[in-house]
Amino acid sequence: MAKVKLSKEMKARIRVPWSKALIVKVYGRLVGFHYLTFKINASWKPMAKMDCVTLGRDFILIRFSSINDYDKVLRGGPWIIGEYFLAIKPWEPYFKVFEAKLTSVVVWVRFSELPIEFYDAFILKEIGSVIGLVLRIDFYTTSKTKGGYARLRVQIDLDKPLKQFYMRLLALFGWED
Repeated sequence: MAKVKLSKEMKARIRVPWSKALIVKVYGRLVGFHYLTFKINASWKPMAKMDCVTLGRDFILIRFSSINDYDKVLRGGPWIIGEYFLAIKPWEPYFKVFEAKLTSVVVWVRFSELPIEFYDAFILKEIGSVIGLVLRIDFYTTSKTKGGYARLRVQIDLDKPLKQFYMRLLALFGWED
């Protein structure tokens, strides 16, 4: 097999067009490319041009013209098409669909009846970190204007069993059996 050696400058140049791109995969069902792109456009409502490229093995690359659209989608969500979850991650160099494995998802987690004294950003991040990486705390939660539940957006590692998170939360609050 022939090898091509690319300079750092050349690699940087060919990667620039993909710097505002996301890798997307639908979980739970095979969805057609045209249907998916139609639904994504309707859901995300991009302000600027958005290109969709099928990569194979049910992966799609979404390239944004606008950094605002890119950030809105990456930081928003979780995104659902129909009743199926979209796994989204930033594009990365050397992404190969045959070796790809999306190992995390972003979800909103609700903590019902959490005592109001726990509605502190630091404490909520500590609680959420038991489950995964806390990406965002709901505005109503941080402003303490709704006390029925706290809501956090958390990135969950799919390789870890959910029971492990549940047991760690019980231990955190001293609710062990």
